[in-house]
Amino acid sequence: MLRNDVPIITGDTARNDVMALEEEYRNRIKQDFAGRKNLVLISDGWSSLKSNFTLYSIMIGYLDPNYNMRQQLVGMVDVDKASAVNLHRLFCEELFKSDINISQFKYAVTDGGTNLKTLCEKLNLERSYCGCHLLHLIMEKVIEVGEVKRMLSKCKSVATKVSKSSKTRTLLKTKAQEFNINAPLPQNYSKTRWNGSRLLVKSVKEYIPVLVSLPSFAEDLFTLKERLLMEFFIEFTRPFQKATTRFESTNSSTSELLPYLSLLKRNVSEIYSIFLERADVLEHADTEVFQRIMSLADELLEKRLKKMREQQLLKMCSYLDPRFCKKQCLSPDEWGLVERDIISHFPEIELYNTILKQEPFKQLEDNVMLFWKSKRQNLPLLTELASELLTIPASSASTERVFSGAGRLMSNRLRNRLSSESCSSLLLVKAMIGYENFQTISEEDYGVLDSDDDRSTCNGLENRTDAPMIGAGDYSPLLDWSNHQIAIRDDGSDMDFDKYDDPNVPGPSERRINLRERATRIPRIQKKNLKSSKSK
Repeated sequence: MLRNDVPIITGDTARNDVMALEEEYRNRIKQDFAGRKNLVLISDGWSSLKSNFTLYSIMIGYLDPNYNMRQQLVGMVDVDKASAVNLHRLFCEELFKSDINISQFKYAVTDGGTNLKTLCEKLNLERSYCGCHLLHLIMEKVIEVGEVKRMLSKCKSVATKVSKSSKTRTLLKTKAQEFNINAPLPQNYSKTRWNGSRLLVKSVKEYIPVLVSLPSFAEDLFTLKERLLMEFFIEFTRPFQKATTRFESTNSSTSELLPYLSLLKRNVSEIYSIFLERADVLEHADTEVFQRIMSLADELLEKRLKKMREQQLLKMCSYLDPRFCKKQCLSPDEWGLVERDIISHFPEIELYNTILKQEPFKQLEDNVMLFWKSKRQNLPLLTELASELLTIPASSASTERVFSGAGRLMSNRLRNRLSSESCSSLLLVKAMIGYENFQTISEEDYGVLDSDDDRSTCNGLENRTDAPMIGAGDYSPLLDWSNHQIAIRDDGSDMDFDKYDDPNVPGPSERRINLRERATRIPRIQKKNLKSSKSK
């Protein structure tokens, strides 16, 4: 017999609880953003083969009272026709639920979608292109080089065989122990996953000694020329992965796009030059392939950098970032033009330049806004401008994390009738639970990653699933462009990017709140009481 004092959790009860939590979250948003101006709109779209709807996320980038850059989910919309006009209408309706007006936004970060680009133009928003998407588009071109494409095809064949057979996976793990291989098993990647091709090639290369000893992989063995190409590809794409990891961190700023891409372009040429000095490469590798890869990447990067140098917004952001002001990412003449435009409205520029000369930039904190927080008394006008511009994130990676949660929801076969409204409500509630701001929730707590997740890892942090969330790959000592050293050192250690990493930064796992435990604690207790009453 059931106990009368134990409530029964039904579908309607759970649905009402979720709606109540969503309403609570929206009330908090109303309080946080009431009357705020010059906000940053971060948006992207997502759809799944397992759903019949397309979701667009709406996130706000802003600066909190402690001068920390934040990105907070404020809405999800189901879009039938993703035109700019339709998006405008749906965005306004969704924001109205939280008492936010579209006119409160001044800047935007999106990918290269025509609809979002047109929307920003209609709303007169100054738009910054997502740095992670930009690098991903360049890599998509690189992997279309014939030899690289064939090498990747072999790697995908290996990963497919591994994924289809549990017996093969067990055998590979056993053999890997004999060869002291600790790398993860090869896995195929989604086309939308940033740096997916590099991660696949790297894992397959690690397992080559094991593959040779297994007859099931006889058709997938790699020649010496292919192995050298794999090695070059891994090293060549390393700076791309590190730049992506930096751009997707929550404290990255648009001010980093020009400097980091300039450094990346330099590293591409340096890696190629160093590889040509190796005797085994000259003897066995097809150096023409390396040349084509390097030339293509260099051309694509230069094309992107040229467009960026024409954007006044990006140049002003880099100027107001004391880590990059007047460094080699722009010519002295270009810096002079930027300074002239700013000084006409902000006479504090001369004092700003004096402060930069007196305080070595290498001692600045990673969060550039802490610099402006300390100078708000001496430079009040410039601090206000920097608080606007440097809050613009370098990428729209925060929206991808939202879609990872959506993919997790849709991958559950028990949710085959999940509506877009329920999915949106669940995502908003998960953004609320545990932390006040969505971006501080680790992806593991927010929702286990699906195949479309775009997170990437960097050298030294590849086993840390929480790394990108806390800014793994943060370049704490700032870039010294005048004394920049070669990309790969003679001792075989990693690139100069590493000296900007901070591996000692504690990850969210050290202060993690188990959201699933919190969300299900009460139902579990009720279920336990229900079982005990039945046994009695």
